[in-house]
Amino acid sequence: MTIAVVGAACFGVALGIVCVGLVALHRRHAMRRRIDELTRYLEQAALGTAPALLPTGEDDLSRLQDELGKTVMALQRTRTDAVQVKDGFARNLAYIAHQTKTPLAALSLAADRLDPHDPIALADAARTIREQADRLKVLYDDLLVMARLDAGALNLVRTPQDVFTLVSIAVDTVEELADAACVSFEIVESGPCEVLADAHWTCEALANILKNCIEHAPAGSAVRVEYTSGPLFVEIRIIDEGPGFGMHETERVFDRFYTGARATASATGLGLAFAREIVELQQGSVRASSCSGGGACFDIRLYRH
Repeated sequence: MTIAVVGAACFGVALGIVCVGLVALHRRHAMRRRIDELTRYLEQAALGTAPALLPTGEDDLSRLQDELGKTVMALQRTRTDAVQVKDGFARNLAYIAHQTKTPLAALSLAADRLDPHDPIALADAARTIREQADRLKVLYDDLLVMARLDAGALNLVRTPQDVFTLVSIAVDTVEELADAACVSFEIVESGPCEVLADAHWTCEALANILKNCIEHAPAGSAVRVEYTSGPLFVEIRIIDEGPGFGMHETERVFDRFYTGARATASATGLGLAFAREIVELQQGSVRASSCSGGGACFDIRLYRH
């Protein structure tokens, strides 16, 4: 009886050892399989084709898998952003080269026409040189602003600002351009109201929009500026009496370097883009539309608090 009990006990122990060994072997194989899967996943990540990793459990390897998945997704987003920045830089560089090509060619032709013995040709060449030099200066200033925006170096100091004062300063900035185009301004004052904004750059944004309206408004017309105040934001509306926007043009009018079919020869396609970027940096918004009675309409929202 004792021998039988001892034999059964030994058999049970041996069976237990075998079962423990089988379980350990199974776990080892499972661990090896999961490690191989993670290795293949990292190889896919290196090629940029790794899918999202789904959670598989609560053990240590699952936590490692979760962290690997998060890291790979973050790296893929960073890679995508870097590619977009590189592509954007290449596009900007191509546009800049195109923008500078025309005035440089005009300057070269004007230089060829310089004749000290011909006063008319001399005056004509001098006028061309002056116009193209002014155009290059505008482009130079716009490129500096673009570089600061892209580098995140445009420091905005937002303080309470009176809306009528901002509008008046912006109008004064483009007054000379409006006089040359025989365009006037109509500012509708709606009483005192304030927004939280950077005074200098907000005026620059408004001036860029006003400049666009002047360039498209017919001689003898007026650009109307009005504003309304709500509990959260102030909406500034700028309306001109020009031809308005073409079909689908409002979707692109704020894109960098975009110039519509009715744009002037000196347009760089940066003014409205900067206006939107400056306003959006202050958590505001800008929207363009065509008025029902004709003309372009710009709605700028700036928050009061």
